[in-house]
Amino acid sequence: MKNLAGNMDCDAIIRAELTEAGIDVVIHERRLENEVPARLTGELGGGEFVFTRGWYYWVVHGKVSLRTAREMYAHEDRRDVRVDGHCMSPHPDDWAKPTLKELRRMCDDEAKDPDGLYEMLKDCRFVETYHIDSQEGLNFFAATLKASDGQVKRYLPEAVAAP
Repeated sequence: MKNLAGNMDCDAIIRAELTEAGIDVVIHERRLENEVPARLTGELGGGEFVFTRGWYYWVVHGKVSLRTAREMYAHEDRRDVRVDGHCMSPHPDDWAKPTLKELRRMCDDEAKDPDGLYEMLKDCRFVETYHIDSQEGLNFFAATLKASDGQVKRYLPEAVAAP
């Protein structure tokens, strides 16, 4: 990806990258305080996932289910789609929220978890941030989210998902 830091003509490139990936383009006031002074961001899922251009990569904020994150990570050729922007491309289980320790603490507070809530919920965690370093990675990420519906609640066990 081209380095867009300080590039006042960045919007045409951003629009082309988002459009190629099938991501909705959103227009804002120019953001001069950002490293990339863009007027454009991207959205999927009605704003559930927000894409902001960094100097040579995309930053994505939104709750990607752990199941979907694992599916993406299984593609070893896609280490350009980085969990939490980590340069070592760790497994999503290592960065999912809440952490297993936090989840254990929450479940233990509920009468020492007699219904096995911890076991039901440990795979219902999510990854909140990604950095994406290539157009191919951006296309892959968007296509994967669209195919999976990207919903954390989709993977909740029935006993937990019921209102």
